[in-house]
Amino acid sequence: MTTETSREKKVAAVERLLTAMNTIAETGRPMTLTQIESLFTEDCRMVLNGQPVCQGHAGLLAHSHDIQNKLRHWHFNLPFDRTVVEGEDVFVYYSCDTLAADGSRGRVHDMCIYAVRDGRIRDVCEVVHVAGHQLSLDSFT
Repeated sequence: MTTETSREKKVAAVERLLTAMNTIAETGRPMTLTQIESLFTEDCRMVLNGQPVCQGHAGLLAHSHDIQNKLRHWHFNLPFDRTVVEGEDVFVYYSCDTLAADGSRGRVHDMCIYAVRDGRIRDVCEVVHVAGHQLSLDSFT
């Protein structure tokens, strides 16, 4: 059984990621490898809508830069709409408001399972729906 302290730490690991992404959107400074290493394990892999997106620190860093290069702005809406913790898995549902390079606005609806190990994310499995505009990210293909 997961203790409340353990549960809170796992949720906090996911919140740290999305808070860091919001900070990047506000400041315009790109994510650094040091930040990636603090948020993810080296063997972390990301799967989006059933397709592998990236793996490892280098891939995750490239993915974060891809997001920053394709969107003018974004904001992950916290706290999460729904959160369930089971073992090392944090199941969350949340949304992200986006402003595309062409000026169109949208909202990403994200149902995601983050596996958390030792305070860092080791696996990401997302099912995403984008409303309002096309979100064309190189790392999503």
